[in-house]
Amino acid sequence: MYHTRYLFILLLFRLDGVICTSEEPEVTFEQLYKYGKTEYTKGNWNDCIAFFLRSIEDFDYFVDENVWCREKCAREHKINRQTELNDAREDIAEIAMMYTNAQHALCLFRCKNDRLTSMRPPIKDPSIFEEFQARKPYQYLQICYWKVPFNICLRNDF
Repeated sequence: MYHTRYLFILLLFRLDGVICTSEEPEVTFEQLYKYGKTEYTKGNWNDCIAFFLRSIEDFDYFVDENVWCREKCAREHKINRQTELNDAREDIAEIAMMYTNAQHALCLFRCKNDRLTSMRPPIKDPSIFEEFQARKPYQYLQICYWKVPFNICLRNDF
C-alpha cells in the first residue's frame, strides 16, 4: 500500500519534467500524442493519461491560435480589400486582388510566427492532425482512465 503511494508520488515528479510548458514550443501535440500511444501500448496508464492530456491541451492551443490569427487578418484585410478593389481600374483589378491575397497570406504568416513562435516546428504528420479532429486522443484517454486502478482514482479525487 505504501509502496504504491510512493510510486505514485515519484511518478508525479517524473511527469513534471516531461510535461511541456509554453517555454518549450518545440515539443508539439504530435510528439506528445506519440508518447501517449507508446505509454498506452506499454500499459503505463498514468503516463498515458499525462501525455494525452498534455497533447490535447497543446492541440487546443494550436487551433485557438490559428483561429485567432485568421480572424485578425480577415478583419484587417476585409477593409483593405474593399478600398483597394474600388480604387483599382478594371485593367489592374486582378493584380490588386492578387496583391490583397498576398498581403492576407503574409499577415497570417507573421501572426502565426508571433503567436506560435518560430521555434515551433510545422505539422509533420497530417494524419495525426486528422486523428485529433476525429477526437481519437479522447478514446485513448478514456481507456487509460478506465485502466487506472480504482483506488488510485479515489485517492486523487479527494
